[in-house]
Amino acid sequence: AEESELAALPEASIEEPAGGPPEEDQTKAAIDYFASERVPAALIGGATVSLFFSYPLSGSESVVNALAKRLYIIFITSSLCNSLVAVFSSSLAITRLLGGVHSREAST
Repeated sequence: AEESELAALPEASIEEPAGGPPEEDQTKAAIDYFASERVPAALIGGATVSLFFSYPLSGSESVVNALAKRLYIIFITSSLCNSLVAVFSSSLAITRLLGGVHSREAST
């Protein structure tokens, strides 16, 4: 009786989907990408912290030197903030990938 029930079942289709080959799990590749972005950003961020103290401001400077040092501090601060954003966003992306809050298949 079981053989006749199995024979009545339609055979599974092994054809590829219309869009091409079946999609693969890309989670590992995505984690590797974000990890490779996080490490250099953390190194650059650490280096910029030390640069804050390389040109201290003093009251006896010319206007041009004072302006140049203030611009330098603005650029260093911007660099540090961008590095921190890169580290935090890549860490968040890795956490979400490991938590399974994403589609595991590659999309085109």
